Amino acid sequence: MTRALWFALVALFLSAARRAHAQDSRYVAVRVLEIAGPSAYLSKGRAEGLRVGSRVRFARMEHRVQKLTRSFAVVSARRLRVGDRGTAIVTTSADRAAPLPTPRPLEAFAQQWPERRLPSEQQQVKQVALGPMASEPQRTRLVGSLSASGAGMLPLEGAREGAGRGELRGRFQLTSRGELPLRASADIALQRWLGRYASGVARGDARPLVRVRELALELGARERHRAELGRLRYASIHLGSLDGGRLEAARVGPLRVAAFGGAVANPISGRAEWGTGRFGLELELGNPAHALRPELTLVLQGSVFEGRIDERRLYAHTELWPSRHRIAAYAEAARFDGDNPWRRPTLDLTQAGFDVDLRFEHGRLGGRFDLRKPERSYWLASFLPATWLCAGASALDPALACTQRDDTRYVAQAYGGLEGAWLMLDFGGSYVGSSQRELGQHALGYATLRLPRLRGRYDLALGGSHEGGSLLRASSALRGELGIAWLDERLRLDLYYRPAYQRYQASLAPLWEQGLGASLRALPTSSLTLDLRADARIGFVDAVIVMALVGYRIGG
Repeated sequence: MTRALWFALVALFLSAARRAHAQDSRYVAVRVLEIAGPSAYLSKGRAEGLRVGSRVRFARMEHRVQKLTRSFAVVSARRLRVGDRGTAIVTTSADRAAPLPTPRPLEAFAQQWPERRLPSEQQQVKQVALGPMASEPQRTRLVGSLSASGAGMLPLEGAREGAGRGELRGRFQLTSRGELPLRASADIALQRWLGRYASGVARGDARPLVRVRELALELGARERHRAELGRLRYASIHLGSLDGGRLEAARVGPLRVAAFGGAVANPISGRAEWGTGRFGLELELGNPAHALRPELTLVLQGSVFEGRIDERRLYAHTELWPSRHRIAAYAEAARFDGDNPWRRPTLDLTQAGFDVDLRFEHGRLGGRFDLRKPERSYWLASFLPATWLCAGASALDPALACTQRDDTRYVAQAYGGLEGAWLMLDFGGSYVGSSQRELGQHALGYATLRLPRLRGRYDLALGGSHEGGSLLRASSALRGELGIAWLDERLRLDLYYRPAYQRYQASLAPLWEQGLGASLRALPTSSLTLDLRADARIGFVDAVIVMALVGYRIGG
């Protein structure tokens, strides 16, 4: 009886203590809003009664409040994630603590700080000669590059003739800064073809010894009034070389207007042909201050060939840049003569497509789709056979007239990748088809696993692909790569081996093809680059391909 009485008294005491503690404490629900380094930020703070040292329970863990403001509290982030919910134990008796003493007024600290002295008043600077210095920024600047390259294919079987090409190329840009900026640009190359590729296939014309890709003079600056004259590398956003001029007006709000016109160079010899003219208008709209950074470009283009109107095209291209991602689309429409030799409708959609590129912290995803029809013009028809420009009754006989059959080509691609500290994965696939069955179709899938920077010097990669289509029944290939770097990547050697198992539609037996290659890259100085590459293929074609490049950069 005595022991039972003692147990009852202890139970009453604990119950009373628990009730007293419950009256002095209360519970506040909190949630993890953000984690930054070793700290987790909670959704409640001093306004809800939390104090430094208050206990916060998360499932089976308990943390103490380290810092807090009126609206937030900070605890250790150990084993916590954003969104975790917990309960903070708030002691109400702490709210009745004695108030802090009134702070001293600012007047009480008068004359407490010493008078400020500037560092320059205390330093004794010793003059040091630095050499000659310009009184104003450099007004003239030359940048560019010189390169010598060569490529050759050497057959390993029979008496087949090899082929090769050598090029000496210079690219220069001279800029003069002043009230009216002036810039001269040049891209000129001397090239020589050897072996069976020494002469061209169109009209038997030899390939030119001198090739001029760009030779232009530019007056003005970007985003302001600007004029270009000479051989332009690009006439507009989607048009190539032009012998003529381009005028751009200064941007007015989101709008920029440009006009271009001139002659089109001969595609074989590269010489200017003043009987063929191209002209157009380009409108560009953009708002870089918007979150999506939208861009829209419209190009209205026309051309003249042998005294008659040739091309009449409208091209549109738009892009959106949400965060690190990119979304783009384009389309082009053309107007043809009613009696055009390709038997196309007067108005025709010649190309359209879109592409998406999504980039994340540790990966990326993307895709692209295009539909295109052959580019048609009287100017191109003077160089190419009819089967290149239209759908004929036979894709093999250029003498047959064009038909009204659809000749659209389709391309669909998808790709992705994952990137980690020690591992990288790339994968993707593509499909190419046509509305004309005789033009064939092709599908391809691939994946590559990379281990970069092993021990700071080695790179390893292993990949595979599988493809098939109208020409190739099936082809499976593996590829292994090894890269070795020395001298902080100033000297690098890459090796690869690629076995492939192939079955062609026209062959009865499968074929093994072996690929082996090596490349060497050296950077003796910050301006000089040396590249050498050799590839050997044994199987369907037995040959060795050798490529070499020496480049020297001028200016910064």
